[in-house]
Amino acid sequence: MPEDLGAWYKYRLNKTLKAADNIVAV
Repeated sequence: MPEDLGAWYKYRLNKTLKAADNIVAV
């Protein structure tokens, strides 16, 4: 596994959380 996978996972997780926040805000 490439070490970049960790950064990618955090990026995806953060993006998903932001999307969820937007849905909740609406």
